[in-house]
Amino acid sequence: MKITRTKERAFKPYGQNASQRADLWRDGHNVAFDIFHLKKGGEYAEHTHDSWEVMYVISGKLNLSGEILEAGDFVFTEPGESHVAENLEDTIVLLGFGQHYD
Repeated sequence: MKITRTKERAFKPYGQNASQRADLWRDGHNVAFDIFHLKKGGEYAEHTHDSWEVMYVISGKLNLSGEILEAGDFVFTEPGESHVAENLEDTIVLLGFGQHYD
């Protein structure tokens, strides 16, 4: 069992949007999980990932490729599936990836 405690979590700047990311799990099994604090107004250009990606919206609201996501919404993105994002509010999401990368 591995536990990542809140007090042990360090947020780091992520991207150009004043957003931040904290690693939760990056210790094998070809899976990574992160918590992101996404700032209102931040945008992420159209992109894809080499593996699957999951997103669970903890709080806030964002536009993901024309779909408005709010707290409690869950998204699974297939490898290579194109998507764009715009943060409509300050938003916190849990992201999981099918491989370890930064």
